[in-house]
Amino acid sequence: MGIGTKPRIDLDRYRNGGIKARKHFAVKAECFFRGSWTRWKVTAVRNAFIDCCFLMTLFFLFYQWFVIMKTHILIKRGLMHMNRKTGVLLPLSSLPGTHGIGDCGEHAYQWIDLLHENGVKIWQILPLNPLGYGNSPYQSCSSFAGDEIYISLPMLVKEGLLPQKYSRKKGKQNDRVDYPAVKKTKREALQKACRIFYHKKLDQRQDYQDFLKLAFWLPHYALFMAIRAQYGDVSWVDWQREDRDALLDQNYDQSMLETEKRYHYFVQYLFFRQWRQLKRYAEEKGVSIMGDIPIYLGLDSADVWEHRSYFLLDKKGRPRFVAGVPPDYFSAQGQRWGNPIYNWKALKKHHYDFWINRLYWNQMLYHIIRIDHFRAFDDYWKIPASCQTAIEGKWELGPRHDFFRNVFQQLPDIQIVVEDLGILRKQALKLRDDFHLMGMKIIQFDLDDTADSFLKEDKKHLLIYTGTHDNEPIRSWYEALAPSLQKHTRNMLNRLQIKERRISRGLIRFTLASHADAAIIPAWDLLHLGKNARFNVPATIGSPNWEWRLTTLSKIENELKWLHEWILFYKR
Repeated sequence: MGIGTKPRIDLDRYRNGGIKARKHFAVKAECFFRGSWTRWKVTAVRNAFIDCCFLMTLFFLFYQWFVIMKTHILIKRGLMHMNRKTGVLLPLSSLPGTHGIGDCGEHAYQWIDLLHENGVKIWQILPLNPLGYGNSPYQSCSSFAGDEIYISLPMLVKEGLLPQKYSRKKGKQNDRVDYPAVKKTKREALQKACRIFYHKKLDQRQDYQDFLKLAFWLPHYALFMAIRAQYGDVSWVDWQREDRDALLDQNYDQSMLETEKRYHYFVQYLFFRQWRQLKRYAEEKGVSIMGDIPIYLGLDSADVWEHRSYFLLDKKGRPRFVAGVPPDYFSAQGQRWGNPIYNWKALKKHHYDFWINRLYWNQMLYHIIRIDHFRAFDDYWKIPASCQTAIEGKWELGPRHDFFRNVFQQLPDIQIVVEDLGILRKQALKLRDDFHLMGMKIIQFDLDDTADSFLKEDKKHLLIYTGTHDNEPIRSWYEALAPSLQKHTRNMLNRLQIKERRISRGLIRFTLASHADAAIIPAWDLLHLGKNARFNVPATIGSPNWEWRLTTLSKIENELKWLHEWILFYKR
């Protein structure tokens, strides 16, 4: 057989071989098919193995994609950013300042420097909206505007809008904010600055015009404030009908109000510019500002005046029901806040546009937004307006998941944390967890005779505090405990190898040692202050609430250095 010739089977041999040939052929066939079957089995096993590996690879890639997307969502909502961080709670008003109150001036920049130098990543403040009844930041006339008392006058001196005498305030710094005096000083100075601003035609500057375009809420707010000034700050529900319904009348005469309106345009421009400049400086220093917005609004506000259909009001604009909470830890008679209740059905029809706009604007002011009284989104305490206490009332269901779905669809990058304190329904906790919202824990509420269980229930996905602006300073809280509980707390700290002479320092370290992603320490606890430094007592109105402040940054600077050591120790 030559090269390249195909082999040929001699079939004649098998035809003449009879039975022997047939047997030989059968054996050959059996071997052939048996070999093919073996090869098929090997091939099938090999292919099945390859397919299994392929499917496992696909599953692994899908799982990786799922983890990345989930992490991306958490980062967008500001949750992953908070991994093992420390913050300090200090209202802007509590900083030292040149005119009796903390503001957007040099002391705020120095404060951010101190936080940066000592490893503190979060600065939590209270609402910056115009103060309301009893100087409360939670009873404002607007949920968009900033209070003029936070505008730095020395910065206006540098711009040539004020004379040199406003660059420094003579006299000793007071450890209490005298709100009437501060408001008077700032209003007089800002009116002077306003006249100079418009006289120099600075209102034609591009940044001012850009602000007017950006502040969609400002025209109605300025009109509201101008009319209100004519009535001597009387509530809008007591205005004459033509003024009360000014927004409904296209022919309403505003000519006599232009000067006052221009003043509010100017003041809001200054506040926005100074605060945004401070916010950018904080970003450069790696400090996130956590703002605070109350869930409810004051009745005497531009928001309720403009959006009456979104609240449960009667024909004259007075509340039919008011907000509050039933008897609780703070008050045996409950808390009757007096805020009008939302008409959630009306808000839902318009995709919660008022709330979306409110959050959108605050997103420009803060890196993180803390929403007060989160449980009202699940269910809220509805008190008849005729009742003088919060004892009478009933629970009503809130907007729940539908609200937050709309929020995150329209504001996907917003970073929200929620105040979820108190006794909440399981449904409220599920609502929080379904949207990966970070809640809060206060050691004063949980660190009692079951303190050991507090450690066992310690979780990561929350903010932990020694106390909030509504709590006693941790020192005076501890001093008010029964001797047995004081001993129990000291023993617990000793078991954790936390040995500090000052109880406030011991409990601050206990807070830092928590698994919680963020530990927030109020400034008064850092300074080991007692009951005289309490910032607010719930269910009470007026002085001394909201008045405490620092006279200098030197003392807290030393405490921040001590805090920095333990931030490093606890890997925050």
